[in-house]
Amino acid sequence: KESSSLIDTSNFALALYDKNINALNFNLLVNQGKPVKPFSFKIANNQGLLAHLLTRQAPLLIQDLTRINGRIEIEEVYPTQELRAWLGAPIFNPALPDHGVQGVITLWSDKPNAFTEHDSWLLSAIGTQAANAIRNAQLYEAGQRRVREMNLVHEMSQRRATEMALLNDIARKLSSTLQFKEVLTRATEGVNKLLKVEVGFLFLTDALTGDLMFQRAWGEKAKEVKPFRIPRGKDIAGRVALTGKPLMLREADLNKHRLNELEQQLNLPVRNLLCVPLISHEQVIG
Repeated sequence: KESSSLIDTSNFALALYDKNINALNFNLLVNQGKPVKPFSFKIANNQGLLAHLLTRQAPLLIQDLTRINGRIEIEEVYPTQELRAWLGAPIFNPALPDHGVQGVITLWSDKPNAFTEHDSWLLSAIGTQAANAIRNAQLYEAGQRRVREMNLVHEMSQRRATEMALLNDIARKLSSTLQFKEVLTRATEGVNKLLKVEVGFLFLTDALTGDLMFQRAWGEKAKEVKPFRIPRGKDIAGRVALTGKPLMLREADLNKHRLNELEQQLNLPVRNLLCVPLISHEQVIG
């Protein structure tokens, strides 16, 4: 937009260079005053006019393309039309050579001798300013990304501190009573406070059969749940009790498992499930 006040930009392209794949991404392209859909162009064997800009890091002015021998890759880049004059400049700051070329800016015309050496100087100066602007934008984005990462780390640290405080509180409350029912109540309250689940169950293992016996439920549908048992090794809970290992499943994984007892009790599909064993003295008790 700013360049149009200094030079004819009715045929104009700005492309950023991706050195990882040796390609130019044409983010802004105008042909005969009309925008053209962005696209990428692979630099083959570092040959051609665009490759010249990238490797020589200097502007290039061609007054008449019909006099050029060899590969003119710009005929593959721009929409089909007869090109005669062409001017290109790298997006590059000579004061910061280690940063390399960040892209190219090009102009073209269907008339020969359409551009001057002064136009070449102007476009080169614009390329330098564009390099500075892109560099500043990249530094700003990197800074913002770092801030987001630090905020995330802070949030995770805060959450971990909150979780540890809640765990210590749960442990304190559990150790302050020897009443069995009170222990169960405090345990379920602690889990709900930590995880804020929609619904949860607490089972204890029947020492004779190995079945899981329902003890407590919490959540929105807790009052609708009637006492039930899960046979030894059945459903997710039964398998966790059998193996003594926790299990977390999401919807895609749950589709592979049968949750007959749980889904019947909830009367709704289970989307996410976390199940952990209760272990005392190396024995699963629920």
